[in-house]
Amino acid sequence: MNVDVYYVPIRIRALRFASVYVLKTGRHSYLVDSGMDNSALTFLEQNGVDFSEIDAVILTHMHIDHIGGSKSIQDKYGIPVFIDERDREKVISIQNDIPGFMRSSKIFLSEMGVPAETTETMGDNHPLATELKNYEHVDLENFSKMPNSLNDLDFFHVPGHSPGSTCFLPKNSDIIFTGDHILEKITPNISYYDSSEDMLGEYLESLRMTKVLQKNTAFPGHGSPFTGIEERIKAIIKHHENRINEISEIIGPDQLSAYNVAKLMKWSKGRTMESMNIMEQNFAVGEAIAHLRYMENQGFVKSNLRNGIRLYSNAI
Repeated sequence: MNVDVYYVPIRIRALRFASVYVLKTGRHSYLVDSGMDNSALTFLEQNGVDFSEIDAVILTHMHIDHIGGSKSIQDKYGIPVFIDERDREKVISIQNDIPGFMRSSKIFLSEMGVPAETTETMGDNHPLATELKNYEHVDLENFSKMPNSLNDLDFFHVPGHSPGSTCFLPKNSDIIFTGDHILEKITPNISYYDSSEDMLGEYLESLRMTKVLQKNTAFPGHGSPFTGIEERIKAIIKHHENRINEISEIIGPDQLSAYNVAKLMKWSKGRTMESMNIMEQNFAVGEAIAHLRYMENQGFVKSNLRNGIRLYSNAI
């Protein structure tokens, strides 16, 4: 078995590159993820990827920096593309009603306490909204549903970072392709995908299940392959426990919206909401929402609607 890694440039300031892999198992070859847009195909071709040898493109999750190049690869080479059905349905539902998606996103942000003058800007610059042209180009109707296994690969469903996030496990090996489920240097963004699903709760459970697999080497969606998966999982879980404690202290005896909680949270590199670009502000508010939703499900906080804004207070 052999794995080649390609660091494909992407238009996300905090990340800069997506890690795309060619996995050769001996009998089959797979491209794991596909970069952000059509330029990824050119980059991979120029860096020596022989697409005539690729049996399938397998996508770890629905985010555009991982699926954006897949349509052009399929169109040019006729290679089948696989993605989990949950993520496939989510993207197709957005594609089928873009105005409705934009409208509901802004209504939801308003309920989360985002000021009126900011709601339009944040809604128009939601990561999905800013990449709508790329998402429109990705024809998921022609992609295949991810099976439980494919030849010499097993697939492991890990919802959290997205509803259909999937890890790939080559059979008879100690490696795992984690996508953005587990990253070495940064904590994966956990946000929201509808008005009620507990993505953080699903993510923490997915981490615990991944730990049971006892794999040694991770091939992540960003950054280089790394070892010490178990310790990294423990560190990520601890990070979220610390976040929960931090949010509880921020709320204190008050009632706060998710937006105001996000403004008071401590972010990496000393950043504040005011110093973040609009995409980063969306990520920050999404993180706050995910944690508050989990905390409410666990009975740590409670919420109520007041004048159209959802306010959170400590339950104990």
